[in-house]
Amino acid sequence: MVITNIKVSLQKQSVSAKVISYRKYKSIDKEAFLADLRVSSLVLDPKILNIPSEFPSSTLSQGKPLVEESCMSMMDIFEPLQRRTSDSC
Repeated sequence: MVITNIKVSLQKQSVSAKVISYRKYKSIDKEAFLADLRVSSLVLDPKILNIPSEFPSSTLSQGKPLVEESCMSMMDIFEPLQRRTSDSC
């Protein structure tokens, strides 16, 4: 007669929460967004981008951060970021 004693210990893996940020672009009032964009400083005063009228394409990257910042701040007004937490193993 053979007697075997087996001890199994299982450890529960820790669950890490992942935060997902998103915007509901379909719900944006496009007409109001475009109206605000038309009167933004980027359109009314393009000199703030510091890009000369005769410029090589490499100079476009100089104004990119300002354009992104301006557009994202407008998006925050029209459709703020929403966040949800997703549990993943």
